[in-house]
Amino acid sequence: MADVHVTGAEYKRFYSDPIIWGADDGTTYIEEDEVYVDSLPVDPATFNAREIADSAIVKVTGGYLVNPPPGVPEDYVKAIKFWLRKQSTRQVLFEISAEKLPELIAAAKALGAKEVDA
Repeated sequence: MADVHVTGAEYKRFYSDPIIWGADDGTTYIEEDEVYVDSLPVDPATFNAREIADSAIVKVTGGYLVNPPPGVPEDYVKAIKFWLRKQSTRQVLFEISAEKLPELIAAAKALGAKEVDA
């Protein structure tokens, strides 16, 4: 199965979206999750999604949702991809030479992108 990568900001929005988690009563939760933040594995027992930096790279490689709302995939990676398809915006991170950065910013703004506070 493929992994999914999102920014910390996107992950926090996913993690708090009632579309995925239903009512805030704890009936939907994650089991056997495999999550990495900036390439470091996290301990599910102590992991707090709200503490992730917005600019972090979050990689999810496995796990499943228990009692997801109707239509939401049980597979954790598929659930994130399902959620991403429903979003009207995305955040992206690029590595580019410093001298080309102004060109990248100008091109992104020409496409309607907005700079985000990090």
